[in-house]
Amino acid sequence: MKLKTLFFAAAALACTALVSCGGAESYKTPLVYPSDVSQSACMSEEDIENTEESYEVLVSGKDIIVKHYNIQAPKNTTMGILDREGNLSFENKYNYFYLEAGDHFISFQEAFRYSSSDEMCYYNLATRVTHISGGIYDFMIFNDKNELVYSKEVRIR
Repeated sequence: MKLKTLFFAAAALACTALVSCGGAESYKTPLVYPSDVSQSACMSEEDIENTEESYEVLVSGKDIIVKHYNIQAPKNTTMGILDREGNLSFENKYNYFYLEAGDHFISFQEAFRYSSSDEMCYYNLATRVTHISGGIYDFMIFNDKNELVYSKEVRIR
């Protein structure tokens, strides 16, 4: 009888400790709001210092900021992202877009709707990714041809 009471007390204490301390934050699927996708105006070669295309991934609190610089495309090209369901952010059909992700990776897919203009421009594209669980992720950027163009390890607290 004494052993049963001791076992019950130990089990109750363990349950209380687990509840009061909490466990790991539950996994959340990263998402992008349409208002967090921003495309620059058309810039000519004279408007920019360096015409080399480049990427930057920054962590800001629990968000990731993705910047793609000097994208050369026809004037009036529309840019955005493609979500895991195949929806395009620039079609404005949904209030948010889920990214493909897992416990250790986040996949970010760019999407462009090219215009038929003969005039070429340079664009910058910036996107804020929110709703990210704490952890370390391999953040991968895929271009509009579904080719991996950039990867960076990011740490979200």
